Amino acid sequence: MGQGYQTLLSPLTINGMTVKNRMVMCAMSSHMAPFSGETTQREIDYYEARAAGGVGMIVVGAAFVDPLGSFGNGQLGLWKDELVDGAARLAEAIKRHDCKASIQIHHAGRQTSRALCGGHPVAPSAIALPGNPEPPRELSGVETKMLVEQFGQTARRAKQAGFDAIELHFAHGYLPGQFLSRLSNQRIDEYGGEFDHRARFMREILARVRDEVGEETVLSAKISGHEFTEGGLTLDDAKRICKCLEEMGLNYVTISSGYYPYVRIVPNMVYPEALNVPLAAEIKGVLDIPVMTQGRIHHPDLAEDILQAGQIDLVGLGRPLIADPEFPNKVKEGRIDEIVRCLSCNKGCHDRYREDRSVACLINPQAGREATTKIQPAEKKKKVMVIGAGPGGMEAARVATRRGHEVEVYERHDIIGGRVRLAWEPPTKDNYRFIVDRFDKAIDQLDIKVHFNTEVTPELVEEKAPDAVIVATGAENAYPPIPGLREHGVSADDILSGKDISGRTVVIGGGAVGCETAHYLAERGVPVVLVEMLPAIGMGLTSDGHHHLMEAFKTLDIVPLTSTTVLSIVPGEVKVQRDNREEIIGDIENVVVACGATSNNQMVAELKKLISEVIVIGDAKEPRDALEAIHEGAA
Repeated sequence: MGQGYQTLLSPLTINGMTVKNRMVMCAMSSHMAPFSGETTQREIDYYEARAAGGVGMIVVGAAFVDPLGSFGNGQLGLWKDELVDGAARLAEAIKRHDCKASIQIHHAGRQTSRALCGGHPVAPSAIALPGNPEPPRELSGVETKMLVEQFGQTARRAKQAGFDAIELHFAHGYLPGQFLSRLSNQRIDEYGGEFDHRARFMREILARVRDEVGEETVLSAKISGHEFTEGGLTLDDAKRICKCLEEMGLNYVTISSGYYPYVRIVPNMVYPEALNVPLAAEIKGVLDIPVMTQGRIHHPDLAEDILQAGQIDLVGLGRPLIADPEFPNKVKEGRIDEIVRCLSCNKGCHDRYREDRSVACLINPQAGREATTKIQPAEKKKKVMVIGAGPGGMEAARVATRRGHEVEVYERHDIIGGRVRLAWEPPTKDNYRFIVDRFDKAIDQLDIKVHFNTEVTPELVEEKAPDAVIVATGAENAYPPIPGLREHGVSADDILSGKDISGRTVVIGGGAVGCETAHYLAERGVPVVLVEMLPAIGMGLTSDGHHHLMEAFKTLDIVPLTSTTVLSIVPGEVKVQRDNREEIIGDIENVVVACGATSNNQMVAELKKLISEVIVIGDAKEPRDALEAIHEGAA
C-alpha cells in the first residue's frame, strides 16, 4: 500500500455494494458508438483498460434513454432491448478486474439538435438554449410520462446487462435539470411552477427506476451543486434536490457544477484544482448518504487530503484516468512519480470543435485506441536516430525504446521540449509543463540517450549509420512576404521566450498563437492591436479555451481587428486594409509576427538518399499542435 493514502485506498460499502477504493471513474462520454448507440469493441477496450488500472468503480456514460435525447457524436445508448448484449459485454469486461460497473442514463432535452438526434429536440418548454436559434418542442404531459417510463426501462436494461449501479443524470441542464430550472421550465401544469412541481419529473424518474431495478441495486444521481448561470439553480437548490432524493432512497450523490456556458462542466486549466469540493462539502453537510465529486482532482495527495477532511466520500477521476489508466495501481504501489499527469487541456477529450469527437488524449496516445496501440516488443530490433527532442521526437524515442530498439536522440538546443516550452508561458497554461516532465522521467527510467547541442548533418548520419531516422525537427514562425516585416517584426516565439518589449504593439495573426501572445503581452501591461485576416480570431483554440480567452480579452487592453490584411510596415506604423480601404495603425512601438509556422524539414530529401527508412512526424511534417506530434511520435 502506498504511504499516506490509507483513506483513498480504503473500501466503501454503499447499499451492500463494496467499492474496493475511493477512486471512481466518473461518467464522460467517449463518443465511440454508431448513431444507434451500440457498444463497440473499441469502447469495451477503453473501459477495460481503466478497470485493469485499479479503479474501484467505473461509471460508463452517458447512455441515452431515447433517440431524441441523444446529443449524437457517437453517444452510447441503452434505449432498446437490442442494445443489452453489447452493454453486457462492457459490464463484464469492467467487472472481471474486481471493479464495480455503473452506467449513467441520460436525456439531452434541448441540449441537442435535429442534426445530432435526428428529430425535433424536446424540452419542458419551447425555450431555445442560448446560442441555438431553434427552440425545442414542448413536451405534453403524456409524453413526459412516457419519458419517465423510458428512464425506467433503460434502468431495467442496465441491470439486465449486469451493471452493479446506475447513475441518473439530473445535472448540467439536461432534460431533468431543465424541468428543475425556471430558466427552461415555464410550464403551468403539474410539472411547472413551484419547486415541488418542477421536481416532479425527477422524482417520478427515481421512483420508476427503483421499481424496475429493486431495492438492492445501487442508485446514484449527478446533481449540479450550482449552475453558475444567472437565474439558474443555486447551492441552496442543490441541497434541497439532494435531500429530496435521499428521502426517496437514493444511495449516493455525485456533485458537479455548471450549465451554460458549459465550460465549467469539464473545467480546463483556467479553473482551480478541486473546484467542486466546496460545493460537495456543503451538500454533504445536509445528507447522510455518501457524496462524490470530480473536477481537477489530479493528484493523489490532493484526493487524500479532501477525503481525510471529510469533505467527500468518493473521488471522481475522469480525465486523470484518460491520461493514465494505471493511476490507481500506481497509488497502491507507491509509484506516485510515475503517474502521467492530466493537463486539463481538453485538447483530445472534450474539444467541441474537433470533427472526430471520439476520446483522445494529448499526453496519452493510447487512450481510446487500446487494441491498436499496444506497445509490443519489436520483431526486428533497429538502430534508430531521432532528430529533435520536442514532444513528437521524445514520444517516438520513448515508444521505440520500450519496444526494444536502440534509440539515440539528437537535439540542437541544450534542453528537451521544443516549442511546447512556449505553450506554458501565456497566462493559465502552466500545466503544459507536465509534457516535458513526463519525457524527463522517461529519459531517466528508460535510459534514453539524448545528444544535446548537436546539429545533425549528413556526415553525422553516415557516421552513425542508423537503420531508421525519425525527423521531428519541428517548425518555426512563418514570415509572410509583407514589406518591412522582417526588418521591423519580432516573432511570437521570441516574445514567449522572454524578449522584453513595451509600448503599443501590433500582433499580426489572430490564431491560437497570436491570441495567446496578445494575452501574454497584455497581462504585462503592453497595449495590443491584434490583426487577423479572417472574420474571427482564435481559430485553432479548443472550444472552451476560446471562450475563456475571449472573456479575458474583455478586461485587457487588446483591440482585435478582424477581416484585416497587413499591407506594409515602417517604423511606428502598420498599413492595413479593412472594409476595402487602407488605414494606418500609428503610434506603434513593436510588431509581433504570429502568422503560423513553416516546417523545418529541409534535410529530409538528403536523408532519404542515405537511409532507406526516413519518417517525418509532427510539425516537421505539417505545422499543427502537440497532440498530433505526440500521436505521430507514438505511431
